[in-house]
Amino acid sequence: MPSPEVEAVFTRVSSKIDVEGATDAAELESRLQFYVDINKTRAKIAKRKTTRIRDNYRAEQVDKLIEHGFPDRVINEAIKAPKGIIAQTLLYGKEEAKRRVLEYRKQRIRGYVRAGVRPTAIRIPPAPETRRMRWRK
Repeated sequence: MPSPEVEAVFTRVSSKIDVEGATDAAELESRLQFYVDINKTRAKIAKRKTTRIRDNYRAEQVDKLIEHGFPDRVINEAIKAPKGIIAQTLLYGKEEAKRRVLEYRKQRIRGYVRAGVRPTAIRIPPAPETRRMRWRK
């Protein structure tokens, strides 16, 4: 599944399930499994047939995500893009993540932050005069 698709699915899932603070795949999987269990329980006690069908369908779909390794993929995407919406949502929750990502994108547009460059990775070479002075000694 490509990254944009993971992000789209994660956005839909995080609107229903609280993923804030889930820093590893096992924690995220347990929260998804809890959602599946709740929907299966609601389907059993539902009086209307349409409610049973809806709750069972929701449980099946999230169960398929778990089977296909969705929690692992989400954590990998968060590691790949620490300033992305997935990583920020896992750390701060949906609303705060949205605010932080928009602020970061504004800074990139204005030129305050360069994309893909971390401050520790920038190396400034010494001035040419200092090189010559070193060789003269």
